Amino acid sequence: MSRFSATNLFKRALSPSLRNISSIPRTFPTSGFKVVPDSERLEEEKWKWYTPQSFYPVRIGDVLQSKYQVLYKLDYGTTSTIWVCRDLSRNEYVCMKSMVSDYSSVEREIHAYEALSAAAKSSDAPGKKYVRHALDQFEIAHAGRSYNFLIHEPLGMPVKFLQGVLDGKIPFVFCHEVIFRMLQALEYLHKDANLIHGDIQKSNILLRIEDLSVLQAMEESQFTSPSARKLTSETAVFQSCAMEGRLVQWFGEKSTPVLCDFGEARSGHSSHTDLIQPSVYRAPEVFLHLPWNKPVDIWNLGCMAWSLLFGRSLFSSTVKNNSKSAADVDHLAQMVALIGPPPPELLAEAGPRALEFFNHDGSAKGRISGYTFESLLEGNLERLGKSMREEEKEALLFFMRRTLTWRAEERATATGLLTAFQF
Repeated sequence: MSRFSATNLFKRALSPSLRNISSIPRTFPTSGFKVVPDSERLEEEKWKWYTPQSFYPVRIGDVLQSKYQVLYKLDYGTTSTIWVCRDLSRNEYVCMKSMVSDYSSVEREIHAYEALSAAAKSSDAPGKKYVRHALDQFEIAHAGRSYNFLIHEPLGMPVKFLQGVLDGKIPFVFCHEVIFRMLQALEYLHKDANLIHGDIQKSNILLRIEDLSVLQAMEESQFTSPSARKLTSETAVFQSCAMEGRLVQWFGEKSTPVLCDFGEARSGHSSHTDLIQPSVYRAPEVFLHLPWNKPVDIWNLGCMAWSLLFGRSLFSSTVKNNSKSAADVDHLAQMVALIGPPPPELLAEAGPRALEFFNHDGSAKGRISGYTFESLLEGNLERLGKSMREEEKEALLFFMRRTLTWRAEERATATGLLTAFQF
């Protein structure tokens, strides 16, 4: 059952070699691959909560909805497996997200894409181009359960992967491009779609593919070196396909960043209190169990921007003596060192929760010394062997101080930051 029809929002011109691929379903090898024994856990089976019923048994060669032929598995995560398919009706590559059954983030993600689909019809915001939309969505009933699928434009490597490949040293000019585009993406999300992303991190920002022929190369590899797999009476689990081609085929002038993964997205129509965000990017109102809304994305973006520029998180969240709470105490103390003490009224709003991190006089329980934006900036530049002009340093620190504030209402909006973006 489809909730929204395919859209041409992101339809791209294909190279002649890709257009010549037949739209007739291909027959994939039924032998010549490694059969993983039942005693060995493969990919998503390694999650502690995994059961054979968790995921729909997608198989290479399957044609779903009489339209999408599964070509190979691209990746897997805690709540989904990712596949490259061919849309036989349009003779184009698409990405298919096969989602776990009966999980809260699945419904959140589907609702988010419905909101994005509605916003895209009337919005001409520049940021629309830098947010992933769903081309299609459908459900399949299997073995008494319902499984949801999303169809997307195929994208390439996450920014986090690129940073690893480049040994943490992404050129500043590209970092600026990513940060600027993510501000545009958030402006579109917050104003036009009225959504809170809730999980902005480098692994959730994917880059468009420079040369789409790499997708064809990975498809052809299934005929020369088929993916290892485990096939049982209950399910099918496949090994993800290794990336083919050179870095320049994946990353180049066409590799614009796209904000993805809306499993933690919430509506901006009301405030929320549940736990979101990776701990190193977590906003103070989330730590303090206070109501939160769109400004959490701005804090999140500021922290992510620093990590993107310098390859290290602004805030440390190292667990000490197996105590996550002790790590959080130090984390909040780092916030105090960087942006000053929290307003007393904010701590009063947080009540007993605030006393887990702060003394009765408002001072931080953690002890952090020599921790300032200026010292961190100079230390990171020296470590990377890079330099910034004084005006660039000032602009960056201005940006950080506008994104990282104790009070959510004092934080800059995406629109405001776009107006002042200079570094």
